[in-house]
Amino acid sequence: MLKFLLVTFLTLFYILKLASLREDEKKTCNMEDGIVCSEISSVEDLEDKISKLLSKQNATTTEAKDLVISNSEFKSFNLKNPTIVKDITKLTLEYCRIVVIPSEAFQGLSSLKSLSIQNSNVKSWERKALSGLKSLKTLQLVIDDMDTLPKVFSDMESLKELVLSSNRLTRVDKKDFAGLKGLTKLDLSLNKIEDIESYSFANLSNLKHLELFGNSIIELKPGIFKGLESLKELSLGHSSINSISDRAFKDLKSLHTLGLDNNDIRNLSNPIFEGLNKLKILVLKVNNITKLTTGLFQRSLINLQKLDLSKNQINKVEIKSFVGLENLLELDLSYNKIKILSNRTFKGLNKLKKLFLEDNIIKVIELKAFKSLHRLAQVVLETNRIKSIEPGCFNYISDIRSINLKTNFLTSIKADLFENLTETVSIHLTNNRINFIESDAFKNLPKVRKLELNFNNLTDLNNITFPSTLQILTLANNRLSNLPLNIFSNLSILTELFLTENLLTELNSNTFQNLKALKYLGLHRNKIGNLDSKSFAGLFKLRKLILNLNNISDLSNNLFEDLSELTYLGISHNKLKIIHTNTFKSLTKLLSLSLSNNKIFKIESGAFNGLSVLYELNLAENRIRVLGRDIFSGLDGLGILNLNNNKLKNLTADVFNNTQKLQELYLGSNSIKYIAKDSFQGLPNLQRLHLENNKIKVLKPETFVLTKSLSVLRLNENKIKILPANVFSNLSRLTELFLNGNKIKSIENETFVGDDSLLLLDLSGNNLVSLNDATFSGLTSLTELFLGNNLISDVKSNVFADLPALERVDLDGNNLTQDVLDGMDLHNVKTYV
Repeated sequence: MLKFLLVTFLTLFYILKLASLREDEKKTCNMEDGIVCSEISSVEDLEDKISKLLSKQNATTTEAKDLVISNSEFKSFNLKNPTIVKDITKLTLEYCRIVVIPSEAFQGLSSLKSLSIQNSNVKSWERKALSGLKSLKTLQLVIDDMDTLPKVFSDMESLKELVLSSNRLTRVDKKDFAGLKGLTKLDLSLNKIEDIESYSFANLSNLKHLELFGNSIIELKPGIFKGLESLKELSLGHSSINSISDRAFKDLKSLHTLGLDNNDIRNLSNPIFEGLNKLKILVLKVNNITKLTTGLFQRSLINLQKLDLSKNQINKVEIKSFVGLENLLELDLSYNKIKILSNRTFKGLNKLKKLFLEDNIIKVIELKAFKSLHRLAQVVLETNRIKSIEPGCFNYISDIRSINLKTNFLTSIKADLFENLTETVSIHLTNNRINFIESDAFKNLPKVRKLELNFNNLTDLNNITFPSTLQILTLANNRLSNLPLNIFSNLSILTELFLTENLLTELNSNTFQNLKALKYLGLHRNKIGNLDSKSFAGLFKLRKLILNLNNISDLSNNLFEDLSELTYLGISHNKLKIIHTNTFKSLTKLLSLSLSNNKIFKIESGAFNGLSVLYELNLAENRIRVLGRDIFSGLDGLGILNLNNNKLKNLTADVFNNTQKLQELYLGSNSIKYIAKDSFQGLPNLQRLHLENNKIKVLKPETFVLTKSLSVLRLNENKIKILPANVFSNLSRLTELFLNGNKIKSIENETFVGDDSLLLLDLSGNNLVSLNDATFSGLTSLTELFLGNNLISDVKSNVFADLPALERVDLDGNNLTQDVLDGMDLHNVKTYV
C-alpha cells in the first residue's frame, strides 16, 4: 500500500512539474521581426526575459528596435529607467491588463517613435503618463471601455499621428488635445461620439487629416472646427448627422476633401458651405436629401471638382442649382428620384466632364437640358423611364465621348438625334423597346467605335446606314428575321458583330463579304437552317464563329473556304446528321471545334482533313454507333476528345492510332460492352479516360497496357464483376480510380500492384463481401478509400496495414459488426465513416 501511494505521489509530482514547465515556456520572449513577449508579470520580468533572449540569440540591445508585449498583466507599467529596451523605436502592448501607468512611464525610451496600446485594459493614467516621449511620432490607443480621454497629451508637441479609433468615446472637449500642436493626423473614427464641444480642435493648427466617421454625431455646431486652418481631409461619414449649422465649416480654409456620406442629412442650404473655397471633393451620397435649390452652391465652392449626391431621395433639381460650380468635373446624381431634366438644370457647369444620372425615374429631357455642358465627355442615363428624346438634345455636348441610354423606354431613334457628335466613340441603347430606326440616325458620328442595340424589338435593318468607323456592333436579342444584302457593306473595320438570339432563318450569299476586319461573329440562338456556300465569304480574319442552337442540317464543302484564320467554331445544338469529307479542310488554324448535341450518326473518312492543329473536338450528345479506323486521321494535335452520350457499343483496335497527343478522352454514357486489346493503342500521352455509365462487364490485364500516362480513370456505373490481377499494374501514374456503381464481387490479389501513385480509390456501391490482407497491396500513396454501400461482412484486421498514407475510409452501409470494426488497424486514418 505504501509503495502504491509513493508511486501515485511521484506521478502527480511529475505531472504538476511538467505543467509548470509548459507554463514557463509560455511566459517567454522570442525574436521574429522584432521581440515578441507574452505572459509577462512586471517590467523587471520583461527585461530579464529579453536579456536572456538576447544572450541566447547572441544579439545586442541595439538590435532590439521593435517590441510587442501581449497577454500580460502589470500592476504598474513603468519604463522610466530601462536598461535592456532603452533603444527600442516601436512598442506595442496588446491584450494586456495594466492597473496604472504612472507619470513619465516611458521617459527612458528616448528613441521611441511609435507607441500602440490596443485591445488592452488600463484602469488608471497619471496626468503625465506620456511625458518625456520627445521622439514619439505615432500613438495608438484602443483601450477597453474607454469612454473619456485621459488627460495625458499635455507635453507631446512632436506627435504627428494620434489614433483613437474603435473606443467608446462619447464626447470631445476643448482641452482634450491642448498639447498636440504638431499633430497632422487625428483618427477618432468608430467611437460613440455624440457631442463635440466648440473649440475642441483649436490648438491643432497643423492638423491635415481628421477622421470622425462611424460615430453618433447628430448635429454639427458652429465653432467645432475652429483652428483647423491647415486641415485637408475631413471624414464625417457613417454617423447620424441630420443637422448642419450655417457656416459650420467656415474655418476650414484649406479643406480639400469633405465626406458626409451615409448620414441622415435632409436639407442643404447655401450658408452651410461658406468658407470651403479650396474644397475639391464633396461626398454627400447615401443621405435623405430630397431637393436641390437654386443657388445652393453659389460663391462658396468655386474650386469643387467632384460632387457625389448619389443614393439620396432627390426628386427635384431647381434651375441654376449648380451655379457657382464652374470648376466641377464630375457630378453623380445616380440612384435618386429625379423625373425631369429641365432646360437650365445644369447651368454653370461649363467644365463638367462626367455626369451620372442612372437609376432615377427620368421621363423627360428638355431640348436644352445639356446646353451648358460644353465639355461633357460622358453621360450615363441608364435605367430611367425615357420614352423619347428630341433631335438636337445632344447638340450642345458635341465633345461627348460616351452616351449611355441602356434600360429605358425608347421605341424609336430619329434622324439627327446624334447629329454633330464629332467626338462620340460609344452609344449604348441596350434593353429599350426600339422597333424603328430612321435611316440617317447614325449618319453624323465620325468617331463612333461601339454601338449597342441588344435587347430591343427590331424586326429589320432595312435602309439603316451604320457608321463606317464602327468596330463593335451588337444586335443580339432582337426580332431580326433577315439580313439585307448590303447592310454591312461599309463596315470594313468592324471587328465584332453580335447577332445572337434573333429570328434569322438563313444567311444569304456574301452577306458579310465586306467585313474584312471581322474577328468575332455570334449567330447562336437563331433559327438558321440553310447556309449558302458563300454565307461566310470574305471573312478572311474571322477568329471565332458561333452557330450553336440553330437548325443547321448540312455543311457544304466550301462553306468555310475563306475562314483560314478561324480558331474556334461552335455548331452544337443543331440538326447535323453527316459530317462530309473535307468539310473543314480550309480551317488550318482551328483549335476548338464543337459539334455536340446534333444528330450525327456518320462521319465520313477525311471529315477532319486540314485540322492538324485542332486541340479540342466535342462530339458529345450525338448518335454515333461506330468509330471508323481512320475517323480521326489528320488530327495530329488533338488534346481533348469528347464522345460522351453517343451510341457506341465497341471500341475496335487502333481507332485512336492517329491521335498521339491526346490527353483527355471522354467515352462516358455510351453502350460500350467490349474494349479490344489495342483500342487505346497510340495514346501514350493520355491522362484522363472516362468510361463511366457504359455496359462493360470484363476488364482484362492488357486493357490499359498502352496508357502509361493515365492519371484519372473513370469506370464507374458499369457492370464489372471481377477485378483481375495486374489489370491496372501498368498505370504507375494513376492518381484517381473510380469503380463505384458496378457489380464487383471479387478483387483478386495484386489487382493494384504497380499503382503506387494512386491517391483516391472509389469502390462504393458494389457487391464486395470480404476484404483480405492483400486486397489493397501496393497502394502506398492512397489517401482516400471509399467502400460504402457494399455487402462487406468480413474484413481481415491488417487489410489497411500496408496503406501508410491513408487518411480517409468510408465503410458506411455495409454488414460489419462492431467486433470486426474494432479489430481493424486504422491508426493512420483521420476520417472514418
